[in-house]
Amino acid sequence: MPPATLLDLLLATRSLALLALDFSSLYALVIVLYKKVLVFKLSARLSSLKDL
Repeated sequence: MPPATLLDLLLATRSLALLALDFSSLYALVIVLYKKVLVFKLSARLSSLKDL
C-alpha cells in the first residue's frame, strides 16, 4: 500500500471519528436540553398544583 493511500485512509478515519464525536456530543446536548425542559414543565405543574 502506497504511503499516500495510507495517509488518506488515516485522514478519512480521523474525519469520520470527529464527525461521530460531533454527533454524539450534539445528541448528548439534545438529551440535556430535553431533561431541562421536562424538569421545568414538571416544576411548573407542581407549583400550579400548590396554588390550587
